[in-house]
Amino acid sequence: MSTLLGNQRLASGVAGLDSGITSVATSIPLDTADWTVDSGEYPMLVKVGGELITAGGANLSGTVTLTGCTRSLNGVVKTHAEGALVDSAAPFRLGLGHAPRVAGTTPATPALPPPAPGAASVREGIGTAFVLSNSWVVDFPTAVEADDGLVVALVANSTVERTFTPPSGWTAIAGSKQTWGTIATVELFEKDTVTGAEANGSDTWTLDSDAVGVAYVVSVDDAGDLVLSGNDIDTDTTADPPEFTTGFGNVATLVLSFAAGRPDGANIDTYPAGYDHHRDEVVASSASLAIAAIRGTASSFDPGPFAFDESEDTIAFSLAVAVAAATPPSGSEPTVPTLTAPTSITTGDNIKTIIEAGSIGDHFQIEAGTHTTADGVLLKTDMHVRLADGCVLDGSGLGYAFRPATSTSDDVSITGEPGATVKPLITDYGLGTTNQAYGAIMGRTDDILGGVYDYEDVDGWFISGIDFEENSSNAILMGSNFTVYDNEIHGHSVTGVKADRVVGGLVYGNLFYWNALNPATGAGSNGAQIKFTWHNADIGRTAITPVDRAKAQLLVSTNTFEATDRNGGPGVTLRGVWLDLDCQNFEVEQNTFDDHVNSAVIVEGCNAGLVASNTIDNSDGFGPAWDADFRAAAIVVAESTNIDVDANSLINCDWALMVRIANRTSDWLDPTGFANYAYAAGPRYWLLATTAIPADLPTPGQSNIWTDNVTFTNNVLISCGKVAINEGTDTATQTTHGAITPGNITHTGNDYDASPGIAFYDRSNTPLTESQWQALGRQ
Repeated sequence: MSTLLGNQRLASGVAGLDSGITSVATSIPLDTADWTVDSGEYPMLVKVGGELITAGGANLSGTVTLTGCTRSLNGVVKTHAEGALVDSAAPFRLGLGHAPRVAGTTPATPALPPPAPGAASVREGIGTAFVLSNSWVVDFPTAVEADDGLVVALVANSTVERTFTPPSGWTAIAGSKQTWGTIATVELFEKDTVTGAEANGSDTWTLDSDAVGVAYVVSVDDAGDLVLSGNDIDTDTTADPPEFTTGFGNVATLVLSFAAGRPDGANIDTYPAGYDHHRDEVVASSASLAIAAIRGTASSFDPGPFAFDESEDTIAFSLAVAVAAATPPSGSEPTVPTLTAPTSITTGDNIKTIIEAGSIGDHFQIEAGTHTTADGVLLKTDMHVRLADGCVLDGSGLGYAFRPATSTSDDVSITGEPGATVKPLITDYGLGTTNQAYGAIMGRTDDILGGVYDYEDVDGWFISGIDFEENSSNAILMGSNFTVYDNEIHGHSVTGVKADRVVGGLVYGNLFYWNALNPATGAGSNGAQIKFTWHNADIGRTAITPVDRAKAQLLVSTNTFEATDRNGGPGVTLRGVWLDLDCQNFEVEQNTFDDHVNSAVIVEGCNAGLVASNTIDNSDGFGPAWDADFRAAAIVVAESTNIDVDANSLINCDWALMVRIANRTSDWLDPTGFANYAYAAGPRYWLLATTAIPADLPTPGQSNIWTDNVTFTNNVLISCGKVAINEGTDTATQTTHGAITPGNITHTGNDYDASPGIAFYDRSNTPLTESQWQALGRQ
């Protein structure tokens, strides 16, 4: 059975007509039994040979027949021969992160939400076949809205090159026009903005002579700049769009791939891997045309091939689409500090000696080449160290790369060259430590490797444009209000970026992959791509740190997190972003997560946070849903209060959403490791057991650990398995059964339509249907 996205059929959802139908037939016989007959999925919009049809239902008798059909929704009135392709044609929306739509504009058909600023998505596509004519009327998709952009591909079957003259407002995409000798001509056009009056309309192209052909139009929500990949012309069974650079960097990008076959009308058997797609097949003696669409955040793509069912002349293009003036959430994209009159440091120079001899505010550039003398370089306030293109800091046998000279060495910048094609490299520092408080770049004055923990952090460092590769433990231990921007961070044993008992900060636009591969040591350990502990916390932070800094929001945004090694190394990262131990005032927004086995985002023991507009693929978590501790999901809110989980897209995640309370007798309530103290009302506070208990805290008879006031709103679940409210085990020290108040756990506006068979668990191991879940007041 094929997979449905709302009413959009993906993967194998294409059939043929079992027999021909007239232009007014209301029953459509299919040549397959592999088509849904579930009444809940009808009415369904389908297309046959360019005609849009609403099927009212379906029945199965050997093969499927669509019944109660309303014909010619797009004005196409025609008969269809036996074998003509039948496919679903619902609005197709491929979201790249998203934000709430203006009230009243959401289409009735369930679909992925629209994108956030800086992203784009396909709203809908439609194909049209043309008989011999020099005037082609190309209909717009039915879901086009004002301010959408349109992209059209035209293929003319002709023995000579044809000229397409576009209507007003359309522009030919440079480089897209190609011919197959004396066979066919293809060209792409774009229309930046559709006005309200044009929505759901059509436009007419004029050809220099009569031709048979096909057009395919896609409407793009928030279209912006277009980058054409080039083309692949061949005479075989594949059309393979070339790998190309989007030109947008690591921002949310939509890639549209077009493939066309020569005039025999070959069918497309296989689309590029990972794509969701539309297709349009046309009558014999015309051309075949298909489109695939994929979201991503990488700066380059290799779209992969289309495969035809017979050897044909083929051609393929790809386009990348992104909003031209992208605005990051909650503020502006960081600006890299300017390097002024730097001292040049070349290979053979002693980096540590030169920089430490400098004064506050001095700037340095470490030139290309491999350097082995960046050995725990102590940086002073306002220093800027830039690593040039081709610079490698080799930390073999060394502890740290950079550390603060004093606890007031604030506002330091460590950057690569803006626009560098290959980021400078910091690698192999740390002497193999797995201590969770270590960083190749240290944001505290601690000498962790020497056993010194003083928790004196620095403020306002800016770290950008660097490739951190396989340093011990962590790449960066953040101080307060650090900016970590546009770095590539991979292969670290505990975390990519760690922060402990600091405030504020921005982690934006980085690529994280294959971190957290080995066990960590030290309090608050265990690994992830990023882990924060006691961030913006109260007594758990202030009782330890020498300086009580003012709390400031932490934002983790627009990063890409991949669990596997791009270079083929073994193992995977279990967790993406982990917030633990009284983290407060944080937002995790508009990131992309792929393949994290346990959780993409885990919020544990925290207060006042937002997890919003992230895209999470293949993060399965684990159960069971009740009477088991430390369960996980793609997004799990654990022992936390005042958390909002909003407008995320979860794809192929088994345990997708979970709120839980686990029995913490083994850790937070263990007096040999942690003691937990709480006021009668209010958030929790943690202290190391060795820390003196402040006089203003009562000594509790039992820890006040709880989960309360958690909301899951407007999330879209695609091919996901489970949603759960989880309570752990009971012990003499802590009772979890009955500890969650269901009325304070809110699920509102979530879309499960693309997850048929999803199960819901309410403090029990008994699965519920969505209607049973709703009957309990959970949705």
